[in-house]
Amino acid sequence: MASSTLSLPSASLPFHGISKGKSDLGDINKEKINTLIKAKYLPIEGLAAFNKVTAELLLGADNPVIKQQRVATVQGLSGTGSLRLAAALIERYFPGAKVLISSPTWGNHKNIFNDARVPWSEYRYYDPKTVGLDFEGMIVGIKAAREGSFVLLHGCAQQSNRYRSNP
Repeated sequence: MASSTLSLPSASLPFHGISKGKSDLGDINKEKINTLIKAKYLPIEGLAAFNKVTAELLLGADNPVIKQQRVATVQGLSGTGSLRLAAALIERYFPGAKVLISSPTWGNHKNIFNDARVPWSEYRYYDPKTVGLDFEGMIVGIKAAREGSFVLLHGCAQQSNRYRSNP
């Protein structure tokens, strides 16, 4: 084995690009490998700094609920994992609450909430005539929701209709 290559057995080394089986780490030295092996996982709620800026981005840094420390944010693994966490939270702490899901949405979204026994309904989101956001329809659907409902919003990225709602 070359001195700049280290083969590792299967290992749990998060966030460092080391996968199951043997890994060729190229020019990383043994001291760096030892540091990686001793690395700790993030806390269960995720990276605190990431959660803080996420809440500030979503609600505004000056929002009173942030200043009053009434916001709880967790970092989930992928959109599906995050939705599953949200569904479990809603089912446990807000029994009977409904989730509004955009139409269209990804096929797994309804199944995630069904599996968690969380009722859902759809709201208009996409306008095929304009190939864009049906903003008026979305607002009508959200305003019609009963108090205490949760709204699943597709703010950006991988939307089921490939339309990006941000400019």
